[in-house]
Amino acid sequence: MDLRLQLVTGPTGYPLEAADLEAHSRAMGQPLEQLEPYLFAATDHIETITNRRCLTQTWKMFLDCFPGSGVIHLPYSPLVSVAHVKYTDSTGTQRTFAATEYGVSTARTPGAIVLEYQKDWPTDTLRNTDPVEVQFTCGYGLPTQVPHQLRQAIRMLAAHFYEHREAVIIGTTSAIDEKELPFAVSALIAPFRVWL
Repeated sequence: MDLRLQLVTGPTGYPLEAADLEAHSRAMGQPLEQLEPYLFAATDHIETITNRRCLTQTWKMFLDCFPGSGVIHLPYSPLVSVAHVKYTDSTGTQRTFAATEYGVSTARTPGAIVLEYQKDWPTDTLRNTDPVEVQFTCGYGLPTQVPHQLRQAIRMLAAHFYEHREAVIIGTTSAIDEKELPFAVSALIAPFRVWL
């Protein structure tokens, strides 16, 4: 899927505090600001490979056209709400597609916008560049609402990043040990992956 996405409102924090990582990685006494980059990188990595977003955030997605299937799948789960579906015609005029024409499914994964019965997408001739715009909100909400498996995966991966800051050298005992942690992380996040 060719995704063109723009962050509108980012999350106000991360699923874990640096103090949590400090305790988990036994890095007591380290300045918390030195641990935060590992926590941020681990969170971003987990979100990228699962196609989920931990904390509440708002995005815009741009499409070349309305889908023939009558369903627009939204890339990040869990879907909370859809603010609008807009489209720009060939004259450059942007219009809002009425919310009464479609339904929003937050129950499915990935979330989706579905045309209502006997409704159609607009038939206007659309401009060539990113004519369809969908704004949506996604995420679990507060850090405590993020599933514990994802929080643990972030915790483990951040600690791994902190403890192993260099590339793995294949063929050593160290390399074998480093393969175990990513496997544990993969096992934790496997049920949460969203395939687009």
